[in-house]
Amino acid sequence: MRWFIEEGAMTDVGRKRELNEDNYLVAPDYGLYLVADGMGGHSAGEIASEMAVFSISEFIEKTSQDREITWPFQREERYSDDANRLIVATKLANQHVWNRGQSQAKYHGMGTTIVAAFVSGDRVYISHVGDSRVYRIRDRQIEQLTEDHSLLADHIRMHKLTEEEAANFPFKNVITRALGVDEEVEVDIQEHPLQPDDVYLLCSDGLSGLVKDQVILQIVLENLDDLDEACRRLIAAANANGGPDNITVVIFRTRYLPEAEALRLQKAREAMKHAYPRTPTNQAFHLKRAAAARVAEQTEPALHDVQQKVEQKLTQARSALAQKQYKEAVSLLKQVALLEPEHEEGQRLLAEAEHQLAAQNARRHETDPALRARRVVELLEAGKGHLSEKAFAKAEECFLEVQRLDPTNEEAQALLARTLASLQEAAEEDEATGGEERAAEAFIEREAATALRDRKAQVEALDPLVRPAEEAAQEILSLDPSFEEAEILEELEEIEQAPRPSQRSAPDLEAEERAFYEAEMAAGRQREKAWEEHPPEGTAPPAEARESAEAPIGETGDEALEAAENPTLQTPLPSETPQEERPTIQVLSPFAEVQEEAPAFDDILSLDVKEKLAQVKEHFRIGLKCMEEEEYERAIHHWKIVRTLDAEEQTRYHRNAKVLIKIATMKLRERTQPLLDQAKRHYQKGELYKAWMILKRVLDEYPDHKEARRYFNLTQENLIKLDKVGE
Repeated sequence: MRWFIEEGAMTDVGRKRELNEDNYLVAPDYGLYLVADGMGGHSAGEIASEMAVFSISEFIEKTSQDREITWPFQREERYSDDANRLIVATKLANQHVWNRGQSQAKYHGMGTTIVAAFVSGDRVYISHVGDSRVYRIRDRQIEQLTEDHSLLADHIRMHKLTEEEAANFPFKNVITRALGVDEEVEVDIQEHPLQPDDVYLLCSDGLSGLVKDQVILQIVLENLDDLDEACRRLIAAANANGGPDNITVVIFRTRYLPEAEALRLQKAREAMKHAYPRTPTNQAFHLKRAAAARVAEQTEPALHDVQQKVEQKLTQARSALAQKQYKEAVSLLKQVALLEPEHEEGQRLLAEAEHQLAAQNARRHETDPALRARRVVELLEAGKGHLSEKAFAKAEECFLEVQRLDPTNEEAQALLARTLASLQEAAEEDEATGGEERAAEAFIEREAATALRDRKAQVEALDPLVRPAEEAAQEILSLDPSFEEAEILEELEEIEQAPRPSQRSAPDLEAEERAFYEAEMAAGRQREKAWEEHPPEGTAPPAEARESAEAPIGETGDEALEAAENPTLQTPLPSETPQEERPTIQVLSPFAEVQEEAPAFDDILSLDVKEKLAQVKEHFRIGLKCMEEEEYERAIHHWKIVRTLDAEEQTRYHRNAKVLIKIATMKLRERTQPLLDQAKRHYQKGELYKAWMILKRVLDEYPDHKEARRYFNLTQENLIKLDKVGE
């Protein structure tokens, strides 16, 4: 028998906040689960919670690998080694946040709560500072294990407040202890033995302050087999109560299983990581802030254009309403809703125009026999459709309107009687089984559909360098057919059709390399020709450059980088030569225009081996420099040249360039993801101009981003349609 931990986690910004300052970590590999709730202006709360999560996880991971590592704080003899590890990790996080808070004036006063659960062996250790909480659910009962470090909790513990006074206490949000507020911090620690089927829930006060303990218990018990769904339902409950704060929930369940069963589930979880990697939230907070600044600058002109269009459409709609041209007014106001969905006057005028248009159509139907007869047929068809879908209330409205227009219509009378009988049966069924259950089922269906769309988007957004998601899903299904995530993944038939690199054939790759090489060689020849016609002063001619290429070339930082990326590398690299002694190398320009026919791919064989090696080294060095300057697209470009030139010999530069291309591609995705997420939010709100501007920025930086390209095309198509409607 052995212990196996199942977990779920989710965070949400809430209904009132613009920034999510919460952070969490789920690390089952070394049994660590964290929730942090940051505080402070200038995004300092987000930074504080991020630093706390990273610092604690880093210390626990290091001490898991090396028990002899030096600890920065004295151990407390009354606690076990594992309890001391968690205490020291929390104190170390406090020190890091405190130091950052003292480093700059804008970070003064930054801090964060922290609650941590550390599973080691058959015990769980819990540390906490602040008002984030840990609950334990055992034998269908819920228990709060931590005590809030807040002014309200202190008053309640001293019996100074009644329940009513506590509900109206004016200083509910004042906490008495947090990481980073003082140079030293007192950490509360506790230790509990694991028991089978215990459930531990860590949360920020965005949940515990709004959802009662018994509601939390009920939601978790109803979703024990899907802890991610439990987290989603808890967050929905908090948002339903107003959602004034960020909400974060981490849940894990302890199971004691036979060795083979636990091992099978462990392998299934490892396979799932390839398809759905879980990372802490707000991991790239500095990138998000920089992206927000760039987006604000880029979208300001577009935003001004949108506002002008909105005012223009509103003016035209008011004029149409005054002239009783209700159909035209509805069309104009729908365009306003597309441009700015939250425009209050636009919403009010649209409702008024639709009401007037419906009344106008009704008057026409009553006075024109042909229109009235056509309207009766339309209403009958609509009512039958509603009846088949069991939307009895809508069906009743349709058949009553038919009776008003045509009192002698026998078909409408029969259908109305059938509808009323169905309504009565539904009411009796609701009374017997509870209408809330039906509503709950509908809610679950909607949530499931949303989850399926989220899964689909997540799979489509997977980096193509990661193992294909379908392959991971098949492996999971072979290990555990009951895995819900794998079943959902298997149903996604509209996954991007373009072949991933791992699926492309060797001839395809060779053809691509040939085309790439030919284009680059043409650019290089063109540049050399231009140089021969107008040589710059103080430079060596091409022939001398090729001769000097035989001299060794230093690669700053190459040795360390290659050793890190390729541990088996044994051949030392030549040392760096002084800048003034570096030989002149004629490099194929990645940006030169192709103006003549490219040479054949096989011309590469005619290059001198030493000259080719010099080109390889120089492009490799330029790629490293671009990487250091975060010019990832240029770095990829140079390393592709390295792989093309070195395709025959396949030296260590060829192998390392392949690894570095992957790293640079991932860096590009990380840097552009915050912008892409913001563009998707604008797109979903109907703010097409904003989305278009941000997506253009993403594609300027990362032209091969497939998801951004897809959204860009959709946004552009909708904008074109919108302009045509406006015309």
